[in-house]
Amino acid sequence: MLYLNDVSFSYSKRSKPVLKHLSIHLEEGKVGVLLGPNGVGKSTIIKLICGVLKPKEGEIFLGEKNLQEIQLSERSKLISSVPQNIEFSSLSVMDSILLGRLPYFYSFPCKYDKEETLKVMEELHILPLKDRLADSLSGGEKQMVAIARSLVSNPRILILDEPTANLDLKHQALIMSLLKKIAKERKLTILVSLHDLSEASFLGDTLFWLKEGSLLYQGDSSSITSERIFETYGVKTNLIQKDGEIFISLFAGEKQS
Repeated sequence: MLYLNDVSFSYSKRSKPVLKHLSIHLEEGKVGVLLGPNGVGKSTIIKLICGVLKPKEGEIFLGEKNLQEIQLSERSKLISSVPQNIEFSSLSVMDSILLGRLPYFYSFPCKYDKEETLKVMEELHILPLKDRLADSLSGGEKQMVAIARSLVSNPRILILDEPTANLDLKHQALIMSLLKKIAKERKLTILVSLHDLSEASFLGDTLFWLKEGSLLYQGDSSSITSERIFETYGVKTNLIQKDGEIFISLFAGEKQS
């Protein structure tokens, strides 16, 4: 289980707190979705879990382990992340994914590292891309390679910052279905930052509604209501439910208040 206990954070002593006494928990093998407008602290939460930032107050646990007490080299084996803006060098896709095994390298990748890389590529159905240059791929293909690179270290937690941003509809659907599948099959805990509430409804086992650096509400997809959307985003919406999925439309032409 991933557990943030009473976490507070600000970027300087004089600046306004970005997070204020935030407590959230996410069970093993479940997908959690961070929701809220820009500036609410979603990216800060991700950086805190990954060890890029340290809480000013509070603790972060993975199971019984306090992440602040774990060396970064060990944390990198437990937690992998996929940033929003992905950049690749002119390495092959195979070598780009192999870099995800770095926490286990002694000096050079061994046979097992390469076998694990091929196994993940097959799992994600991207083996045909093996010899292509990673920087020549489409946006959707790059996202798949980035996820593969994160999975190849066999982490316990996978964190993604807006994984479907700037992708076409085909790759948005592919990424959402893939994340749901690997969480279940690998019993992998996944935490995702999203803006699209329809995607959040499809993907998330637990939705974390954030407002002004605090947790407004925590619940499943049934927590997506017009009232909660207005409370969180200040936007009036109309919800449409069909076949268990939620679709959201804005009230066009109506003044928001």
